[in-house]
Amino acid sequence: MPAFPPETELPFKDPKALNDWLTYHDIDGSLTCVTVLHSADPDHSMGLRLEHTHSFSPDRENAGGHYHYDIESHDADTVEYEAYFNTAKMIYRIDRPEVHLERDLHD
Repeated sequence: MPAFPPETELPFKDPKALNDWLTYHDIDGSLTCVTVLHSADPDHSMGLRLEHTHSFSPDRENAGGHYHYDIESHDADTVEYEAYFNTAKMIYRIDRPEVHLERDLHD
């Protein structure tokens, strides 16, 4: 994960500033991911991301980060996922973001 900018430059004010800071890396499996999925955030009233994933490797140090999208396999390897899901009956919003980017995904 790249180093965060100085506190005076945070939070990111627009998607371009966020995209310019992000770096992308290919990581060999296996990865353990913790994901939050929301079905909706009516009127953006809670400022929720509909999907957000953090990952780490149980096999290696310093391997992990955020999951943004999968890559196409350039060889005969197959990507496999195993997932376990549960549902929440209540959402509590703590520390609503000061800045809400309309596009939380990236160009």
